[in-house]
Amino acid sequence: MKVDISNFDIEDFEDEIVLVNFQTGIYYSIKENGLPLFRLLIEGIAPSSITNFITQTYGEKVGEQFQSFVSLLIVEGILVQTETTSNTTIEIAGINLNLDANFVFEKFDDISGLIKLDPIHEVTMNGWPNKKA
Repeated sequence: MKVDISNFDIEDFEDEIVLVNFQTGIYYSIKENGLPLFRLLIEGIAPSSITNFITQTYGEKVGEQFQSFVSLLIVEGILVQTETTSNTTIEIAGINLNLDANFVFEKFDDISGLIKLDPIHEVTMNGWPNKKA
């Protein structure tokens, strides 16, 4: 499994990761305990390795919460199957989770029509934005 960087623009802010799919116009927000673990997924650490670490360190309940988080990422096409092996050289033992926090994953489609507009290629003499008829 790997993060599909070909279909998403990913911006990592200090307390939030935002992913934008310019083809669908849908954007996503990852916060709280999802942040450090999504960063590991971006680095190529296998979800199963992260699950094993979390379960051993924080218990089965938190491991199950992470698995649910991963399932949402798969459903949304953010995590995709790959034939290459995952990067296992990055240290995951330094990850600290807040047991009072959640794996926050939010999906927004409220401005998808605007996001899908192409300001570079759709500008005309009438200006921008101009939706195709």
